[in-house]
This record gives sequence, structure tokens and C-alpha cells, in this order.
Amino acid sequence: QKVKGNNLFKKADHHITISKKISDQIEKIGVNRKDITTVYNPIYPQESTIAFNSKNFLFMGRLRESHKQVSTIFSALSKVSGEWILHIVGDGPDSEKYKHQVKELGIEDKVIFHGFIENPWVYIKKNIESVGALLLSSRIEGFPMVLCEAMSHGIYCISSDCETGPNEI
Repeated sequence: QKVKGNNLFKKADHHITISKKISDQIEKIGVNRKDITTVYNPIYPQESTIAFNSKNFLFMGRLRESHKQVSTIFSALSKVSGEWILHIVGDGPDSEKYKHQVKELGIEDKVIFHGFIENPWVYIKKNIESVGALLLSSRIEGFPMVLCEAMSHGIYCISSDCETGPNEI
């Protein structure tokens, strides 16, 4: 993702970023490295983990194809034989498109759209109860907190390696 407004970036006294790769991008447009600080978002320790169940996958995030590429997950899982369920916690402009896509792929009985949830981790513990892996197929991320949060809950993660974020985690 290209940083926009390069001249404005150069006028700031200091920059705080959420990932090293974003710091690298700002340095590349001409900002001195000493004027850039990376501060990662905090992850809080959890008192308990979410139980493991290899049949349950989780996607959590905004349902926006241009950024999250959830159709990639649907396409891959449609080729997986055996029992599995994909739980989608989130909403967004492409949610109806995704519901149509899972029907076209013949996996509508294996994908559960939970919608937007105010406190998703509490909801997951109470309603989904167990997860095999969180799936992240993003094309664009700053720093994908959902990966860190999932790991803090003891959940394995499978992620795309978009330009910023996942490889630092």
C-alpha cells in the first residue's frame, strides 16, 4: 500500500506507526528514521484459552473484499473434504455478496455468519466455544490485531503475508 500525501508526511515533527513495515514506508518517502517510532498495539494476557477443535475455523473482521479477500477462504475451504465449519464474526459492505458466494460454492451449510459482535471474544467463548484456527486472507493490513488477539486466546492462525503486519507477528 503506497503512502499518500508524501509532502505532508515530511512536514510532521515526528511519526508514530503501528508496524515496522509502515515505518519503513515512511522512511522511504524521505522522513528521517530518527523521527519515526513504532508502537505496537497492546495485547492483554488472557486468563483462559479457547478450546481447540480442528473442525471449526474462524474469520473475524470487516467483510470487505478489496481488503480482506474472504472469497479466497471460501474458495479454499470449498475444496476441503470432511467435516468443517467456518464461523464469520463481522459485517461489512460485502456480507450479502459473501452469502451469495457460499451458496454458489455449495458450502452454505458449512459457513455461519454471526454478524457484528460488540465483544467478539466473549461471544466466541460462549457461543462457538472451540476453534481450530483463525484464518486471515487480507491483502491490506496495518497491523492485524486479530492475529495477536487470537494467539492470546490460544488459537492457531493461518494468515496471508500482506505487505504490512503478519510477518512481524
